[in-house]
Amino acid sequence: DGSTYFMREADRVRIARDYRGDVDTHAPVVCLNRADGSTVAAIVQFTAHPVTAFHPEKSVAHGDYPQVACDVLADHLARGGVRPAVVFIQGCAGDVNSKEMFTGGPKAAERYGKYLGETYAKASRRLTASARDGLDYAVERARVPYAGLPSVRTLEREVREMEDFVRRAEAGDEDTLSCVGLNFPTDLSPTYRGKLVSMPLNWNRWALKQHRAGRADRQAASLPMEMPVLRIGDVGIVGMPCEPFQGIGRQIRAGSRLGLTIPAGYVNSSFGYVPDAANLGDREYMSTFYRYSRYQLPFRRPAGDALARVGVGVLRGFAE
Repeated sequence: DGSTYFMREADRVRIARDYRGDVDTHAPVVCLNRADGSTVAAIVQFTAHPVTAFHPEKSVAHGDYPQVACDVLADHLARGGVRPAVVFIQGCAGDVNSKEMFTGGPKAAERYGKYLGETYAKASRRLTASARDGLDYAVERARVPYAGLPSVRTLEREVREMEDFVRRAEAGDEDTLSCVGLNFPTDLSPTYRGKLVSMPLNWNRWALKQHRAGRADRQAASLPMEMPVLRIGDVGIVGMPCEPFQGIGRQIRAGSRLGLTIPAGYVNSSFGYVPDAANLGDREYMSTFYRYSRYQLPFRRPAGDALARVGVGVLRGFAE
């Protein structure tokens, strides 16, 4: 119906055998080459949210499909048995799941990594030389605006719902799949689902204390974020210290005047998920990640679009 939600893997398969939602399919490859054409190092990116091999209750040591893809490209670019370093940049994947999330394990991650790696190898066979040379680098501060705290009535209603959910989850109730807009898969145990609700429960209790202490109207106006921006020849890389929604990356790429622009999330530090303005207001985990923080506020428009505007402004300065 146009709204978003954290799609459970079982729901994805039920919709269609190989259902794919709105995913940014760009898979750029940047090669730093010697004069003889051999590659010293390569930079790749994808809007990957690598949770195919990952399961929060069944940990494995595995690089998931991005690492596999980097290995495939390194083998493809190797000369004389020497493989170049391949750097993976994670794109704006805050609202993008991985197929077989929590269920695929290393075997599925290897398969998906091979697909992505073959795509990188194909791209590396048709490289375009940069018209520009040299480097530019800047760090700019963006301010993502906050909204106010929810009302006391809303917070108290949600506290009652969450306390009931946690009680049932701790008792092993399998029917603990939805709570205050959050959706959980059966691949997580009821106990773990209860732990995931305990964190927003603590946030609500904190927010109620702010109201009762008369501090609800004296909260921060915005969240400042330091954004490193780099130009290497015709390539621009915009770093964001958060898990940005893919709409933010699309705005950066559309507004840039460089030959290739790579938006990068998860850079240097992380303030959690940041939605773009178009996807603000949903109640799912990634849309309301402030409830898992200590203690951020809800965002308001333009939300993460503020990051895109700063990044585009720096890139345009570099291009000129």
